[in-house]
Amino acid sequence: MKIELKNVKFSEFASEETNCFQAAVYIDGKKAGVVSNDGHGGPDYYAPHSLGETLNDYAKTLPKYEFYGRLHDHNAETFIGDLFDNHQSEKKLKALLKTKYVFTVSGQHGIYSQKYYVVKGMSLDEVIRSHVAAKKEAVLTANLKAEKLLNFMPFDEALALFKVNVKPLAHLSKPQPSEADPQYSF
Repeated sequence: MKIELKNVKFSEFASEETNCFQAAVYIDGKKAGVVSNDGHGGPDYYAPHSLGETLNDYAKTLPKYEFYGRLHDHNAETFIGDLFDNHQSEKKLKALLKTKYVFTVSGQHGIYSQKYYVVKGMSLDEVIRSHVAAKKEAVLTANLKAEKLLNFMPFDEALALFKVNVKPLAHLSKPQPSEADPQYSF
């Protein structure tokens, strides 16, 4: 069974404890319904309600996942959460690849980027193709001190490396309250 999210609408400013989003759920290429969350810490909503049951049944067939050192069964919430995170990661990586060299640095965790230097009159796609044709990957890798340059990888490989090296994107820019942090004193 192939399950995917389409027409994803995400509201970062309205996301408080959970992601505020709405998306169409497609099962084997056909629209099965809509999933949404209001972003205030509550559960996902499924329309029709039977969609949640279908997703729960499917999620039970997935391998367990590890969270804080313990194994847990998937359910509709965790499954949709994974699909949503994948969608956001793909969107972010595609945006970065359009305007920047995206790479990893040996011995350091994280994804780094540097803006393209574009020749006037050339599209970014033409710049990348010219670099690939000229076998400039080795030169760029050396100049950027990069271990791996994601621009020259197949997208699926680049995405897997991106997800391993980047925190979940939904709340990346929002600081989490801490008792030790004076700006969050209560």
